[in-house]
Amino acid sequence: MSEQEIFENIQAGDKKALEQVYRSNRESIINWITRKHSCSLEEAKDIYQDAIVIFYNNAVKGKISEINFSISSYLHEVVRRQFLNKLKKENRMSRGLSGFLQAPEASNLESEHLFEQKLELVHKAMQEMSEACKQLIKLRYYSNMDMQAICQQLGYKNPDTAKNLKYKCMRILRRKVNTMTMGMQI
Repeated sequence: MSEQEIFENIQAGDKKALEQVYRSNRESIINWITRKHSCSLEEAKDIYQDAIVIFYNNAVKGKISEINFSISSYLHEVVRRQFLNKLKKENRMSRGLSGFLQAPEASNLESEHLFEQKLELVHKAMQEMSEACKQLIKLRYYSNMDMQAICQQLGYKNPDTAKNLKYKCMRILRRKVNTMTMGMQI
């Protein structure tokens, strides 16, 4: 079956055609994103899933009217954009933590390198934290939510409770990063 026929079947809602596209591209795209962009296998799988959903929705809703490209190329581009969007969100989070990280003021390569190392440490430390702390920190700094919204989303008693927990989680994060920093002599 040609790519055009597969695409037309997907536009018609054929789940088997979509499954064929999913299976035939999954391994190569996941390997590509993990190698090219140094993302974890789990992140790559999530990004690929999102890309398939985006492709399917765009095909069914007519946002892609005809296929003048390979489906694989389209999926690679969607995966690349999804990954870049993820990096932008992480960058927003790191800006929210910038007082903690002390971003470089000048274009000094040494201080930029130091800042990047600290960002990596923050990412590693976040991986080691409880889900509750990760969620709270991400909502505050990653999504820029205020304490009232976080309180409602996470079911806390009031914004002061959320603020107190955020403070405790940030203290844990700082300790973890400081411990890692001492081990690396940054």
